[in-house]
Amino acid sequence: MLLRVEDLVVRFGGLTAVDHMALAVQEGEIIGLIGPNGAGKSTLLNAVSRLVPAEGHVTLHRRDRDPVDLLTVPPWTVVRHGVARTFQHPQLAPDLTVAANMGLGLFARSRTSWLAAGLRLPSVRAEERRVQEDVVRTAEFLGVAQWLDQLPGSLPYGIQKLVELGRAILAHPVLLLLDEPAAGLNSAEKAVMQRLLLEVRQAYGLSMIVVDHDMEFIFGLSDRIYAMNFGTLLASGTPDAIRGNAAVQEAYLGQEDDR
Repeated sequence: MLLRVEDLVVRFGGLTAVDHMALAVQEGEIIGLIGPNGAGKSTLLNAVSRLVPAEGHVTLHRRDRDPVDLLTVPPWTVVRHGVARTFQHPQLAPDLTVAANMGLGLFARSRTSWLAAGLRLPSVRAEERRVQEDVVRTAEFLGVAQWLDQLPGSLPYGIQKLVELGRAILAHPVLLLLDEPAAGLNSAEKAVMQRLLLEVRQAYGLSMIVVDHDMEFIFGLSDRIYAMNFGTLLASGTPDAIRGNAAVQEAYLGQEDDR
């Protein structure tokens, strides 16, 4: 077991956005998270990554460390514990090149002191070389190496999503949280994204929780799926089991043509 979410509650004033939600992620597993708009899917990702306050337990079990409840650690340390994420709309620094944006993933884990950086010690220069090498290697893996020197705002939306994915990978996580990676992509770009995520899982040994509204995309990607509705768990199981679940069809899948 890599991640266990238990009794998770997220409230915004008098509104309960996530209501005693539970899920589990095994090592190397891709979990799909589906549900109607407002079901609490993105809020759950925000709670796990500590972007919103939450109650309950989100316990990360790594082989190389003692278990840690992510709700008890400072939010800015979550990435160092091994959880990275992407957003529905890529969150990239507009004034930094693609290479610099991707490199932020590595620097998020850096333990270089400000003094060492200011003095330009040999260890700092060596780390910068490693960052550059890792960025190029990851960019080549994702097929974005030709844009490393460009600003992200000049690039197609699908490429921006891959740049953000690269930044998350470079944080060296054990768990990726992906919020609508297929949103805004055409059918060809969705196929590329689906293939790349499967290759990322294989190459980096990562587990993932993926939120998306595209059923073909999510069902073709996930090992197991959790369906949410009104902030609660509606059903969980294999893609085939969820596809045939009457409650899920009524709450979400049956509305697909109406969106």
